[in-house]
Amino acid sequence: MSFDYGDHTLKVIATRSEAPTLQSADGSLWNLADNTAFAMTADATAPAVLTSSKTSDSFGAVQDVSIGVGQNQSINIQLQRIIAKLSVKNTGKFPEDCSTLRFQIDEYKQWDWQSFSAIGKVSNQRILDVTKCAGKTSAPFFYYFLVPEEGYTTDITFTVDRKGSTEPYTSFKLSGITLQRNHVTMISGSFYNRQPTFQLTINDAWGEDQSTVEF
Repeated sequence: MSFDYGDHTLKVIATRSEAPTLQSADGSLWNLADNTAFAMTADATAPAVLTSSKTSDSFGAVQDVSIGVGQNQSINIQLQRIIAKLSVKNTGKFPEDCSTLRFQIDEYKQWDWQSFSAIGKVSNQRILDVTKCAGKTSAPFFYYFLVPEEGYTTDITFTVDRKGSTEPYTSFKLSGITLQRNHVTMISGSFYNRQPTFQLTINDAWGEDQSTVEF
């Protein structure tokens, strides 16, 4: 990669999100191929937001660099994870008439290119078809969310649907669930034989340590 001499600000995103797109302030698309770098002068129109059809694991970094005249320089940028991971697990077997598992959650849908932070928080419903799990146990289901640097809390309302019926098994709300960058929040319990208990534990690292919610 070549730069003019002088000061530059490098912004890097690496994402596995589905159909990631850069949009200008007027909503028009920046048509870039995957793994593409682009440069702009200070007075040029910059992309406004990065968005996608489905958020997945993503990393980002901003770094200021100064390029000397006639010099070859090495630039090392360490990307940091900019998303939180939510794990949802039903303990025990799914019933034969299980249908969908729905939950309403606040989530950020865009990444602002200027401030390099998550924006556009909305209330969104996620719908999971669990019919393939009927009569069986299942591994956790995972979801990824863009997260501001300070993290955020959200209420999550679950609705557990029953096949062939308009009456769900249950509907309940978990309040004040914390989502933080590079952390896993785990929600587990019996969605089909729910007990009136609640537990929330917050830990600090990705993977082995996580936030755990049991109900």
